[in-house]
Amino acid sequence: MSHSLAGVCVGQTDISGNYEPPFKPILRMWPSSVVPTRGNVTLRCITSTRDVKCVIKKGVLTTQTSNLLVISGWTGTIEFLLTELQQSDAEYYTCECSKSEDSDAMSSDASLLLVTGHLPKPSLQSHQWSKVTAGGNVTLHCRKPDNMTEYTMFMLLKEGIPSPIQVQSSESNRADFSLHNVTATDTGNYSCVYHQKEAPFWASHPSDHFKILVSVVLVVVVMVLELRMVLVLVVVVVMIVGGCDGDGRSDGGGGGDGLLVVVVIVVWMSLLLSALR
Repeated sequence: MSHSLAGVCVGQTDISGNYEPPFKPILRMWPSSVVPTRGNVTLRCITSTRDVKCVIKKGVLTTQTSNLLVISGWTGTIEFLLTELQQSDAEYYTCECSKSEDSDAMSSDASLLLVTGHLPKPSLQSHQWSKVTAGGNVTLHCRKPDNMTEYTMFMLLKEGIPSPIQVQSSESNRADFSLHNVTATDTGNYSCVYHQKEAPFWASHPSDHFKILVSVVLVVVVMVLELRMVLVLVVVVVMIVGGCDGDGRSDGGGGGDGLLVVVVIVVWMSLLLSALR
């Protein structure tokens, strides 16, 4: 693996006055924290504390350091590029920032970097159709080979999302991931991996993609039908209750019959909308 300092970026934030509250740095991995062997990843250390020295740590060992000078009232980002990743690079990473060697360091939450491709790939399936209506639920089953008993951690991944969607520990050869009340944003390609719970964090090849398509067409159709039916009902009520003929004169009768018609229409519309839902 090779390392390089990709650069320092700054962006203004809305911080006023001389008081600078402590801010725990944030460590992010791009494009993903689950990377194939010989792939690349960028570790981004983000802090709003000025005049600090930030260190990227792999486990308990310091791997890269950089001096970061951030203008007061601004946030700063250091990017560390890791290339040609190997299994030995899989580990928990943190970002620590301090003003001096004597001051207490502020540490980010630990983020696990997985390097995949060292175990047979699992399968990802669902008993439901891949096309689901908005508001519905989907359960995805990630299944590993039966002889991989020591690898108990499962991750559900979505293409284009840097971090795992869900993480589970399972002693069986399968983990079930549930997506509840799905929306259009849940549409996409999903995959899963399994890996060791502790170092050296051996990880499988990713499963084949399972595509989920969340449909909102039926919801739109119901809304349109509701609107049209309301308009029709309003017109019918005006015509019947008003008791007007073609010349706009009241015919003086049919009030009771008109009310009965309105009731029948309302009941019919309620039944139809219930069936559509």
